[in-house]
Amino acid sequence: MSHGVHRWLPSDAPDPLADPVGAQDFASDLQERRQPALERLSRDHREHREALLEGFNSRADVLAWLVSITGATLGRLPKALYEAVHADMVAATRDEATPLVGALLDRPDAVEGVEPRVIRARLAASTLTPAHSKAIRTLRDDAQEHAPSRSGEDAPTKPERERHVAMRPSLSAIERHQQQALVGLLAGFQDLSAILRWGDVLELACHGTLPSNWVADAVNDPAMRRVLLAGGDGAHPDPPVHRRARETVAAKLCGRFRAGTRARYDHAAESSDRETESRSKTM
Repeated sequence: MSHGVHRWLPSDAPDPLADPVGAQDFASDLQERRQPALERLSRDHREHREALLEGFNSRADVLAWLVSITGATLGRLPKALYEAVHADMVAATRDEATPLVGALLDRPDAVEGVEPRVIRARLAASTLTPAHSKAIRTLRDDAQEHAPSRSGEDAPTKPERERHVAMRPSLSAIERHQQQALVGLLAGFQDLSAILRWGDVLELACHGTLPSNWVADAVNDPAMRRVLLAGGDGAHPDPPVHRRARETVAAKLCGRFRAGTRARYDHAAESSDRETESRSKTM
């Protein structure tokens, strides 16, 4: 007997698919009728979990992963995680202990008496898994069921071939803006006009959840301005304390990215790559 969908039956039970009448169509439907958006979400969850278990090489890598998994969980990670990462980034500027980020960076002295890999595994179990479960429950009622037409003209949508988060191009777009905002911030800016251009990207990355005066306050505050301008064209010194300060700002903004992702999901429509490409060709 097949070890497919009927694997829970006793080995001596009759095979319900043995009936030649309609059996092949029934088996085909089981394989092809899918909600690929859910499967794509689960695949992304596994990939982010594996990256977490493996650990990261730098604080910038930690932040990039946090931005990426924000989209992969549809913004369902708890605020406490972002606050803990931010607190550790602040502590790093003071050369203080950073237990969470230290464990993510696989530093053996991150938490006394506990191996970093154990902390990362606990984080995966206690934080990532519940967030993924919430994301699945959020998406399941909106996820479309895809199947090829009976005429055989359309191939089934395969989640492994889909490029976008939860098959929602707008979610991939906002994550792209978030990663661009992160990279720009960590690198620092050449001048005030560069900060203002970055602010435009930041607004898209936060999807309207950023306070309207945030960029203006950053430009007008002398201390923040020095931190943001450091390292731009080499004319300004960029000491490690400034680079770490930008990391703290980035960690704080990740919480805004979470809010932006949640807001964007509310208006995100599902579209397979094939459908998106088809629409672009007719425009």
